[in-house]
Amino acid sequence: MTPTRLSLPACLLAALSPPAGADWSSTTRGTLNYTSDASLFMAAHRLARDSDPTQPALDTRFTGQGKDGVLETMARVSKTFDSSLGQSAVDLRGDGYVFFGHTAFSNGNVAIQARHTFPSKTTAMARSYYNPDLFLGDNLERRTGTEQIAAEQVTSSIAAMHISLELAEGLDLRVFTRYGTRRYNQDFAQRNTDFWTIGPHLDWKLLPNVTLGLAYHYEKGLAAGRN
Repeated sequence: MTPTRLSLPACLLAALSPPAGADWSSTTRGTLNYTSDASLFMAAHRLARDSDPTQPALDTRFTGQGKDGVLETMARVSKTFDSSLGQSAVDLRGDGYVFFGHTAFSNGNVAIQARHTFPSKTTAMARSYYNPDLFLGDNLERRTGTEQIAAEQVTSSIAAMHISLELAEGLDLRVFTRYGTRRYNQDFAQRNTDFWTIGPHLDWKLLPNVTLGLAYHYEKGLAAGRN
């Protein structure tokens, strides 16, 4: 079951171009979306390969939440540094999703990232990500034993590091690791989890606008309800 999505770039795309030689830059962007299923729209975003793909998937019994419009926003401030060892950059970024009808799905996240690219084109990156009170949808709670339907929310905090290598022209390998926590609302607190992940990403640029991406994630988590 795949939601229909139509993306219309809003008039918010604006990059503040710094004067020549300046190190600061900022970018804002807005995209207006239409989806045939509000629950699947957010699930597709949060489970994307470069987001949090090992987060528990949405129970298909609770999909079909109806069509909606979504305003997707992004704001980023960046600082770059040049040296004989390459170029470093620090980014502070915030993303938001505003649902017009299904407002419970509206959410936002913030991330700070430091990245250094060596002259050899090897890149090292460290990133911290925080996404509070993300509504996953309605689900069956099992803490009381009555299996009542309740709203499920999760707050995710993740720290990640990766090293990216250019193996050949258009072929990049990224090896990454991350550590994080997921904290659920009271009805689903047995799912509270501390986890770590390791794995590779491979990107192959087939055409100027076409890239084939492959990834493997090995993750181990320790949940509060493990007993």
